[in-house]
Amino acid sequence: MTTTTRPALLAPDGILSALEGVAFATDDDGTIVAVGGRNWDAALARDGGGAEYGSHAVVGRNMFDVIQGEDVARRYRDWMRALRYERADVAFTYRCDAPHERRELRMAITRVERDGRHAGFLFHSTALSSARRPPIDLFDVEAQLAARRAALKKPHVTLCSFCHAVHDGVREIGSWLTPEAYYAAGGSSDVRISHGVCPDCTTSLPG
Repeated sequence: MTTTTRPALLAPDGILSALEGVAFATDDDGTIVAVGGRNWDAALARDGGGAEYGSHAVVGRNMFDVIQGEDVARRYRDWMRALRYERADVAFTYRCDAPHERRELRMAITRVERDGRHAGFLFHSTALSSARRPPIDLFDVEAQLAARRAALKKPHVTLCSFCHAVHDGVREIGSWLTPEAYYAAGGSSDVRISHGVCPDCTTSLPG
């Protein structure tokens, strides 16, 4: 009989794979302890993500090591802190676009208990809608990784991690624009991207 240090009620991979969408569980500190590998890897392959983010590679890593943008990480930490002491789940909609596809998803973050005590968190993301569109290179994962590896000096834009609004602080073509409006105003894909939270999402997201 094998033993494990994983808390028993932090759902095993097979259960998470049976859920619709993508799901993963963390311990109290945000270390990933289980991933719905089948759906996770299918989503990764569809979007061109690298093997370093595959389901087997992320288990044991802390989710905050891969979340991009300190404002985004702070928002997740706030939600997790609140869930430690409250039983109400956190749920919100967000964008997760691909170059040729506009996608809206729903994220639910749930407190997980063991023996009546808080043990960790379940993150469960499901698709709400998707629509094809002309390609937008800002969402090309491989292109972003190549640009980081090349360490080129390029103009900087901020991408909201929740609605995908774009802020161009260099040429000041606007405040926060939809990706389509960003390109219509002359925005370029030849940029460095950081992730943050736009003012609208700052006020509309839960707690």
